[in-house]
Amino acid sequence: MPSVKWQVTKEIQNKEINLVFAFKIDNDWSMYAINPDTISPKISARINFQANNDCFYTVGQTTSQTAIVEFDKELNMNTAYFMNEGAFSQRIVKRGNCLIKAEISYIVSKKYMTEQGEEGIIYRVKDILLIPLD
Repeated sequence: MPSVKWQVTKEIQNKEINLVFAFKIDNDWSMYAINPDTISPKISARINFQANNDCFYTVGQTTSQTAIVEFDKELNMNTAYFMNEGAFSQRIVKRGNCLIKAEISYIVSKKYMTEQGEEGIIYRVKDILLIPLD
């Protein structure tokens, strides 16, 4: 399975914070992005935020930054993905100091050529990141 390294940064403007979840993945591997409703929700990455309700609330939806959008012949639909690196972001409003637990579910894949044609490896992964809001 490929290595995925996460780095979370906080872009702060008063009480509103833009959380940026940047990642790097091993060369030649891709990660499916957080896909809008018009693109397959079955392969879409998801971030689930958990913390005390007095701590923060989200503003809008989690988004993918600079994802590649292409038509996938096997799925017969558009898909959005990242190659080697990418980022997700979520705006929140801070209400207090706490620790946010971000559970990130995503799919990584690698395509390669064989004598019979194109093959692939797919993994479904779940990572948990802890983000202090202090």
